[in-house]
Amino acid sequence: QRRHRRNDEPAAMTKRLAAAWLLQAAHATDYWMAWPDHYARGGGLGNQLEQLLGRVQCAGDATRTLVLPDLRADRSSMRGDARHHAFEDVFDVPRLRTVANVATWRAMLHDCEGVSFVVEGDEHTCDAFSPPAAYAFSLMKKHARAYAAPSLVQTCVVAPGAVALNKLPRCAVGVDVREFLLLGPCHQEAYKRSAFKSARPCRGLDVASSPCRAGFRWDSALNASSSFLGLVAPRREKTHLAPCAAHALGRLDASEPRARALLTALRASSQLQTVVAHAMKSTGTYDAVHVRLGDFGSLCAKRPKFCPPSDADLARVFAVLDALNNPAPVLLLSDDPNRARDALGNSRVRPVSEILNASLGEASAPGRVAAEMDLAVGARLFVGVACSTVSQLIVKRREALGRPFMLWP
Repeated sequence: QRRHRRNDEPAAMTKRLAAAWLLQAAHATDYWMAWPDHYARGGGLGNQLEQLLGRVQCAGDATRTLVLPDLRADRSSMRGDARHHAFEDVFDVPRLRTVANVATWRAMLHDCEGVSFVVEGDEHTCDAFSPPAAYAFSLMKKHARAYAAPSLVQTCVVAPGAVALNKLPRCAVGVDVREFLLLGPCHQEAYKRSAFKSARPCRGLDVASSPCRAGFRWDSALNASSSFLGLVAPRREKTHLAPCAAHALGRLDASEPRARALLTALRASSQLQTVVAHAMKSTGTYDAVHVRLGDFGSLCAKRPKFCPPSDADLARVFAVLDALNNPAPVLLLSDDPNRARDALGNSRVRPVSEILNASLGEASAPGRVAAEMDLAVGARLFVGVACSTVSQLIVKRREALGRPFMLWP
């Protein structure tokens, strides 16, 4: 009898190990990632975050973890790998994880033995995992030039319905797989309101099959919030505010609980928070103004909604601010701070670069923009540019916190 038990011990051990592996597998994290499209890749931080909000809206209670894409500086000011910035170096990922099921690229690589590049096809097939070869490196060069490469990769072909049927590999990175958008912007509630500016991204998709049951609401407007105190130049409402309010980010309802939680959690990384906190403490009570002159000025002739405010409108902002509160320093966020300060013509104006006590890179560097946005969110009153995604993000974050704002038009 003793010998019988001893002979059964290897089999029993095998069963226990198998049970433990199955339990671990049952709790293993499944990932999905869709690299930013050409619109977000070519734009600044505001454009990238606008697209990300569309994709992360279903990650509050999703079973599959959304991989946050790394961020890029605007292509007009920086080139090559210097444009690349790890998401966790710019934003507070632990805080985001309290409200959404998200992870960074490096966290996924640490957790996954291999990464599956997913393409569309007629059947569900995957080749074997192997070290990255020419195809994988070509994909990385196109979509993620400066990302750390996975140690093992495979190519998986998925047939229509793979997302709805959950027939995706565990660590799935979509290669222009439109069906991946069913996990984010293309779900039952939001498919008619594209969650980024790319043209009609949900056209042709079976949105009813999306596993996302409730995302954000996209039926609001920039001037629909109780925190909106009016326009600095009301005469331009029709030509400026109306078309700018139609942008996806302008339509986001920041009072909806899921959106409010995410917008409140979206803040600069802990390292940048130290810089922001020091700037706030040294400045005291302050207002913030965003003035965008450079590229908007060049677009003005063909698209009036981008026309910057006139010098008279810029000078008028102080009368508007002082009618609401006692005079205070005004932090200036601008792509051309010297020109904007001259146009504003007031000694209270302090370009934000003079307030931050650390070198945060060029004007379009994501870390710098994130710190400036946090300063603007913390201001007593903010005056934003209606058609700027950076201003819209600041406005929506302030709306989520119940903080007042105005707009330039």
